[in-house]
Amino acid sequence: RQHLATRRMGRRRKAAVALLDEVADEAFLGGEEKAVKKGKYGAAESAAVIAAANRMAEGLGFADAAALLSLESTTSAKKRMEHFKELAATQFPDRTALSLYSHVKRQCHPGANKGSWGEDDTERLRELYDEYGPKWSQFATELGRTPEACRDRFRQMFGDGEGVELKKREKWTADEVARLSSAKVDGVPVLEIEDPTKISFVRLSNRVGSRAKYQCYRMWEKLSRERAGRLRAAALLDSRAHQLELCQKLQLAHVDDEHDLVWSKFGYDPIGCGTVYAKTCFAKLKAEFRVEDRPFRAALDALVDKLTAIVHDDLLEQWEREDAAEAAMRRRAADPPSAAKPAAKRARKASRTSS
Repeated sequence: RQHLATRRMGRRRKAAVALLDEVADEAFLGGEEKAVKKGKYGAAESAAVIAAANRMAEGLGFADAAALLSLESTTSAKKRMEHFKELAATQFPDRTALSLYSHVKRQCHPGANKGSWGEDDTERLRELYDEYGPKWSQFATELGRTPEACRDRFRQMFGDGEGVELKKREKWTADEVARLSSAKVDGVPVLEIEDPTKISFVRLSNRVGSRAKYQCYRMWEKLSRERAGRLRAAALLDSRAHQLELCQKLQLAHVDDEHDLVWSKFGYDPIGCGTVYAKTCFAKLKAEFRVEDRPFRAALDALVDKLTAIVHDDLLEQWEREDAAEAAMRRRAADPPSAAKPAAKRARKASRTSS
């Protein structure tokens, strides 16, 4: 079975597996683990590695490391890795050959365009995949990026290209949004989770069924932001002071008909949530104070008068409480408790008990 499975892997995949096995073995020298430096390359270290790679490429008959790593190069990946293993052993012993090879490839490969992906590049990548399949090296030449960057971008935006056809440019349907919003993690709705690391967007993508995991992440982020904005707006307009402020802003709009108002200009409705909260709050205020049958200007003036009186009374009560608390503090400061009073009280109590 193992022999048959190996034959089915294909020549390129077998070569890649063998190459990775060789690279993994280099971390152990004489049965002892080699101290390997990990993490990002610094500016000085990166410059030294690229200069050494260019010298190595010149010694092999290439113009520079970019020519050695180009698609037109006849040197196989295994031969290139052997050269980088020698480079790691002689000049950079704290880095693995695979680390050096990957860094030089990212920096010097002809397709090493590390800029952000635009809509046109992403759409062209999808067109190339639909036409040729997963020919990442071929796409890299046209798009000016590395094959790995093309592969990762496609998987990020469209999934693995198998099974359900994943959509990108079409708007999310109500059914898709409902499937995402109804998902739960350990019984908690996904929109109530603030930390995205606690959500498996792969499972969320499988639940939605027609979107890639990155698309699900962006939609989750959008819906979570809108939900937080709705909660903030609802809490804000629960205050009488802010309700009064809203009505005063409506007065300053100088319109005679409620239908002429542009509710989004008043700053209470979060972006992407329509004009729900300010308009709803005004309707509730009219119903609460029973002015919904009056004309718009008359109802608005009545609401401002009533809310002004309520806010004024609330402020007076607040000031009275603050003054009372301040007076109590002054009394305690002026008449501190004496240590002699408790002692005298205990003495009187003892004398009454003895008598």
